[in-house]
Amino acid sequence: MTRIKICGITNCDDARLADELGADAIGVIGVPESPRYVSPKRAEEIRAVLRPFTKLVVVARTVADAIVYSPDVIQYYEKGPEFNCGAKLICVVRIGTESDLSLIAAICPGPSGLLLDSLTKNELGGSGKSFDWSLAKKANRLTDLPIILAGGLTPENVQQAVELVLPYAVDVSTGVEEHVGKKSPRLLEKFIAGVRAADVAIAQ
Repeated sequence: MTRIKICGITNCDDARLADELGADAIGVIGVPESPRYVSPKRAEEIRAVLRPFTKLVVVARTVADAIVYSPDVIQYYEKGPEFNCGAKLICVVRIGTESDLSLIAAICPGPSGLLLDSLTKNELGGSGKSFDWSLAKKANRLTDLPIILAGGLTPENVQQAVELVLPYAVDVSTGVEEHVGKKSPRLLEKFIAGVRAADVAIAQ
């Protein structure tokens, strides 16, 4: 079954709803420049409303930047100091063209998974822009690490994306928002239903 991460959560109500609808992980942003940034204190409040097996993922530039949050999982963009932080690590690989797949061979040491996102100028992530999913399908064959697909996913296209790429998980933020930092209950429900419909189709 494809796992689901709802990212860019900024408040407890959205976190609770996403969890109840079936999200496996809730993502909060620990990059101060982001419009979806949450403080460690707010992240802890969000963690408190999650069910026991739902993971809190902190998105940060480096692993070191996320340590203060004491997260279950750290999603990072840049290699930082190597140390045992006690959390699972997901390394982000930003894909623009096929040549970017070469980054997978030289990936930061120690991650438990790879998140593939769109390569956009002046933005780490959360742009709402997609990339060529056929490249994600190729990436899935280049590594044994679980692939998490992100970048421009929406309730309308997620079923197609999952059926094509067969990722371990999908990650959405902008595609289920009413406005920056606020999720839409209707879009959350449709997105999760789209993933589950893909799972059924793949199993047949």
